[in-house]
Order: sequence, then C-alpha cells, then structure tokens
Amino acid sequence: MGVKKLPNGRWEVSYRDGSNKRHRPRFDTKAEAEHFEAEQKRAVRRGTYVDPKLARGVTVRQLWDKYRDHLELHGGRAGTGLEPKTLTDYDYWAEMVLDDWSDGAGRPLKIGWEHTPLANVSRQGVAEWVGALPAKTGGPASAHAKQRVSTFFQRMMAFAASEGLIERSPLLDNAGRPLPAPRPERAKTQVRLTMPQLARLASAAGDHGLLVMFAGVTGLRWGEVSTLRVRHLEFGERPSVFVERDVSKTDVEREVPIPRSVARALQEAIGDRGPEEVVFPSRQGRVLDEKNFGARHYRPAGEAARAAVATLAERLKAKPDYRRVQRDGRAERVAVFSDAMLRAMHEWQEAVGLDKASVTTPGLWRSLSDAASDPVLKRLERVEMGLGDVDFLRPTFHNLRHTAVSLAIEAGGNVKAVQRIAGHKSAAVTLDVYADLFEDHIHDVAAHLDDALALVPQALALLSPQ
Repeated sequence: MGVKKLPNGRWEVSYRDGSNKRHRPRFDTKAEAEHFEAEQKRAVRRGTYVDPKLARGVTVRQLWDKYRDHLELHGGRAGTGLEPKTLTDYDYWAEMVLDDWSDGAGRPLKIGWEHTPLANVSRQGVAEWVGALPAKTGGPASAHAKQRVSTFFQRMMAFAASEGLIERSPLLDNAGRPLPAPRPERAKTQVRLTMPQLARLASAAGDHGLLVMFAGVTGLRWGEVSTLRVRHLEFGERPSVFVERDVSKTDVEREVPIPRSVARALQEAIGDRGPEEVVFPSRQGRVLDEKNFGARHYRPAGEAARAAVATLAERLKAKPDYRRVQRDGRAERVAVFSDAMLRAMHEWQEAVGLDKASVTTPGLWRSLSDAASDPVLKRLERVEMGLGDVDFLRPTFHNLRHTAVSLAIEAGGNVKAVQRIAGHKSAAVTLDVYADLFEDHIHDVAAHLDDALALVPQALALLSPQ
C-alpha cells in the first residue's frame, strides 16, 4: 500500500484487497488518504475487508428493505421476528430517515436519505442532519424524535456492517462510540398518585380495577403486566411476582413483592386457572391489547378519576378548595374536597333521602348520575372521597410505575428495594430518576432518629440542659 500526491493536487491510495485485486481511490487531502489507507490495512489483516464499490452500489432505501425483512423474520430478543406493532414503529422511523418532506407551499422541510449510497453516509453528515431535523408541522423536531431517529439510523448501519455491505458503521467514531443524540429532557414533575388517588383510579376502571391497583403497587411495565401468567405469581406469607428476563425492558429478571391484600384479591380472581393462563386477560381470554385497553378502559377511567372532586363540586354547586401542582414546568390547579363541599353533600343526601355520610357512597353517585345522566358519574359510583381528597393530573399507564416507586419510598423502602421494584439495572439509575423523592425524606430520617433517641434515657439525659 502507499499514498502519493497526484499532479492535480489530489492524493491517491494504492492497495490490494484480500483477493490481491488492486484499488486506487483518490482523496482531496493527505489526511483523508492516510486515514483510508490505515483502515484498509487493518481490514485486510483482520479479514474483514469490504470492497468500497459495494457500498456505493447500495442505497439507504435498499438497506432498509433488507433490514426490515430481517426484523420481520429474525428480530426481537428471541430471534423469531418482531411483533406487528413494533414493526409499525420501525416503519415510522424509517419514513423519518428516508422521505423528503415539504410544507404546504411546496418548500422543502427535510431531505431524506432514500437515494443516498451507503458509501456517502458519514458520521458528521448524519449528526448535522439529526440536529436540524424538523417536525412535519414545520417547527423543530422534539429531542425524543431526534434521539429515536438517531438510534434507528445507527442500528440500520450496524446491520449493514454485519451483512458485509460496509466494513464498519460510519456512525461509530474511532473508539467505537455511537453517534451522540439529543437526550430528551426528563419531565420536571411526574404524575405520582397517593394511595387514595390510586384507589380512586382503580375504582373508576371497573372490571380492570385490580390490574390498575396491581400495576400501581408493583411498578410493572405494561409489557410485563399484560403478559403475566399464573405461574409468575407466588402467594402465601410473602407474595411476589416474578418478571422473566424475556419480557423485562432491561433484560434482567427480578422478583417484586405484592402487598398481601392485593395478593388475596388476585388469588380469588384467578381461581382455578392453569399456570399458563393470563392473569389479566381480555374477554376472549387472550393478552390485552395496549391500544384497546387504553382507549376503552384506562383513559376514560383516568379522566373520570383525576377530576372527581371537581366533578362532584360542580354537581353539588359547591366551591372546592384548590392546590397548585406543576407539570413539565407549567403550573396547574387541581380541586380539593372542601368544607363547603361536605356541607353541600350532606344537604343533597338529606334532600334525596340518603343517610348522611362523611364520604361519597354509591347511592350518592347514582343519585347525581340520575339527575345529570352523565356516564362519567357512572364510572365514579365505586369511588369513595371525603374531606381533603385531592384531584390529580392526567395519568398515563406508565405513571403507575412512578406511583409504585413513590409509595415504596413513602413506606420506607431503601434505594436497593426501590431499584428491585422499578426494574432498573443499577441503583444509580433509580437515584437519578427519583432523586427528588429521596430528598423529600431527608427530614424524615432526622424525625426517626428523634424517635430512637426518645427510647434511650441516657441519650436524653446527655442532651438535657444541665
């Protein structure tokens, strides 16, 4: 091999590949030529040499077609092919990478990579393209979208290298590090329900209330909850659920404790089902579909439960108190069950012939529902609320994980126990995600130490004024 300068000022690399065929590519600078020469020498020594002409003859679109076939047949942890829903997600990100976009006036918003040869894909070019990626509406794409597109592109180029279309992914640096992508900002406020709020949400979920309560106290993700089988549950004095490695997002198996009261309800609901039957099945006995469950059950329940105090105040024509909460840096108000609401509830109960109660009852909700003919109130029939209960922000199903973690910390769980519940690979991740919750309990530590000191007379004597 050798590098020489040509009369026209360019630089030529002369080398032979593994089959002793000579090549003479040319470059604009000596540094580029020397870098290329070094790469080819390493490739020939390792036996991984790939003719650069092959990369020039394959476009990114052709690579995606080949990669998609691979994903459909051999993708996933088990190597048996991706689920249709997951493959649809890949199709979406492929569209982001490949397609050209224009605005309503026909002006280009984004130039895609569809017709680009693999040989022309570079780390710098992709980094600049991801950084300037727009949304279809014309504004800048979110950091989340940029991160997903970058990850998709890198996986596709890694596949090209594994198939011998290129020697190595051009998106890796010399140390093998991937292309850095924008990190989505973590929401400043996560929706974390208190136990009364979780019970309210579960009550509003009707027949799926046990699923909601289970997810809210164990922290299992949707994919872990929906595919749960009877054999994964252990009842008795120390009930628990076993999450298998194949369904865990972090690819790590774990055992998560279940509160005894929830375990008893689960055991009764399961009855005599076989070990391979689904714990939370659809009406047809199959695994629940996430989109259908969300649209038909979880989101309607969340909408009804999160504003139940405000709904009751409106029906009783009583003024609630309010509390300020924050979500993603934005201040919002939620209703609080007030003294005025309690008085109005007692007046309503007396007017319709119900016994006075300090909390809402099915009879109260039914009487309000009959008067207003409101399906939301029908969902709230089993919801029990009283003075001081607080509404909450709209919860996603994933927020039940945050709820489980916050309840565990509130119950005194240490960081390793919380890590087990959350299913994080390390305690450092748990601390990073939930640091604010542990900070909230700093003063609780001092309070517990005070309680311990109170039990030791000698310590109290040392601290007493002489």
